[in-house]
Amino acid sequence: ALERWWGGRRFAIFFLSTGVFGLNVGMLVGMAKPAALMAGSQGAAVVMLIACAFIFPNHLIHLRQIIPIKARTVSLLMVGFGLIGIIISALWFDMAMQLGGALAALAFLGPRRLIQEWRVKRMKKKLHVVDGGRKDDGPFLN
Repeated sequence: ALERWWGGRRFAIFFLSTGVFGLNVGMLVGMAKPAALMAGSQGAAVVMLIACAFIFPNHLIHLRQIIPIKARTVSLLMVGFGLIGIIISALWFDMAMQLGGALAALAFLGPRRLIQEWRVKRMKKKLHVVDGGRKDDGPFLN
């Protein structure tokens, strides 16, 4: 859905940049534990869920094909469990990679969305509904 919404080029830039940022955060945090192995696209996987929740917040995701949950709720749960995992788990460097990717996603998506919402609110203040106009004289609108 995200690739169709954004187009292939923007999706690839988003996926790669957030994945690389998440990996860099994981490597920096992992320097405290040099024996840690990090590989894969953990940061990018969480980022895709957050991007989906940012763009389609009310889209239903079916957990185990039984429980429908909104995308916004699933992404908040995922980030919350990530934070809890960092605090509790011994594998905190893996969780740091995921949360680093999540921060990159918010930086990538956040400002544009906030500016767009601000513009819509500003335009709504300038527009108003005028009563009157054409009378409905029959079953046809044209």
